[in-house]
Amino acid sequence: MDPLAEKYPAWSPYNYVMNNPLRMVDPDGKEICLVYDKDKKTCSQAYKAGMDTEQFKDNKDLYNFVVGLNTLYNIDIGKEVINTLVKSKERYQFSSEVSPQGAYAFAGGSDTFYMGGLGNEPMDSPRFEKIGHELFHAYQRDHIGNAFAQGIDIEVEACLYGYLITDRLSKDNELSIETLKGRDASDISLDYNESMNDLLRSFHSKKPFPMEGFNTAVRSFKEGSKQMGVYVNFMEFTYTQTRIPVISNLYKGVKR
Repeated sequence: MDPLAEKYPAWSPYNYVMNNPLRMVDPDGKEICLVYDKDKKTCSQAYKAGMDTEQFKDNKDLYNFVVGLNTLYNIDIGKEVINTLVKSKERYQFSSEVSPQGAYAFAGGSDTFYMGGLGNEPMDSPRFEKIGHELFHAYQRDHIGNAFAQGIDIEVEACLYGYLITDRLSKDNELSIETLKGRDASDISLDYNESMNDLLRSFHSKKPFPMEGFNTAVRSFKEGSKQMGVYVNFMEFTYTQTRIPVISNLYKGVKR
C-alpha cells in the first residue's frame, strides 16, 4: 500500500505508479526518479541543483532538461521555484515522451514533465523560458493542490513567469513585453501586451502584484484563445478570483 495514498484520494491506495508502470517508477511509494536502475530496482538519480549533466549525455532530452534546470537555478526566481519542487512532498517525473498536445507540458494529474524532443533544441533563452513555464505549472500545483486546473489564469501566470525568466537571463532592466511579441500569446491584443508590461514593470519597481493588470491579461488571453485553438475550452478563471495568484510570491519573496 502506498504510504502517501492519502494525498491522492482519487486513486486506489493499491495502485502502483498510478497504473502507469511503463512510464513511471515508484520503488518505495515516496519518490519517482529522473533515472531508475531496473537491475537494482532502485532510484539511481534525482535532481540536485548544479548536478553534472554529462552523466545524461546518452539521453539528449534529459541532458538538456538538466542543463535548463541548472541554468534556471542560477537566477533568483528560478531558484525559488526549483527549491520548492525539490523540497516538495509531491512527486515530479521527467519523461522523454512528447505530451498528448504535441508540445512540452506538465501533466498535473501525474506530476510529469513531458520533454520529448528537447534534445533537438538549442539551449537558449526561449528554451529556458519553455522549461520554466512547465516548472511553474508544477509550482502552481504544489501551492494550490486540487485547485490546479486547465484555466486561462493558470496559463497567464506561467507565461508571465516565462517572461520574467527571459528578463532575468537578459539582465536588461528595461526589457518590455514588446521585445517578446510574436512568441507565446504576446500578440493576442494590445490590452494583453500592455497589462503584461504593467506586471513586468511592477516586478522591476518592487511594487505589489497588480491584480487589476493580471485580470485584464487573463480576459484578453481568453478572448484571443478563440483563434488559438488549444485554449479555447479553458475556464477563464480557476482559483485566482478567490485567492491571490501564486506568482505574486515572487513579487514579494524574491530579492531583486
